[in-house]
Amino acid sequence: VERAPLSLPPNFDLRPPTPGAAQAQYVDLRQQAERILLGLDDGPAADRSEGETALLAGAGALNTDARIRQTIDRENGIYMVEDGRFVDDLMFWQGDADSSLIIDPVAEAERLRENAAAGLPVTYGESPTIRRK
Repeated sequence: VERAPLSLPPNFDLRPPTPGAAQAQYVDLRQQAERILLGLDDGPAADRSEGETALLAGAGALNTDARIRQTIDRENGIYMVEDGRFVDDLMFWQGDADSSLIIDPVAEAERLRENAAAGLPVTYGESPTIRRK
């Protein structure tokens, strides 16, 4: 984010900012990146209250692995390497056209009529299908 979003000031008696003056909440992106890369940035932990810290500690959120993405990729990478069709199976998930069943509409209507006459549920019995040649 190049500029922080606007927010309503807590005190309405504040004077408007002077044109051309640096904004109070403005942080130079280059300086912010340098602080993060050099490890000088405390991050959001500095803004936490004691209650937030206690809640996060109770949930185990303070002891997180910063390299979790690399760990997951390393552990699951074997599945993608073993089977090169993984992406194809995800993208083209439909089965073969030959394996699909086609219900015979005339025989199915007759079966449903017989079930209704006998007082049986519509799910009773197997639906008649047409086999491809």
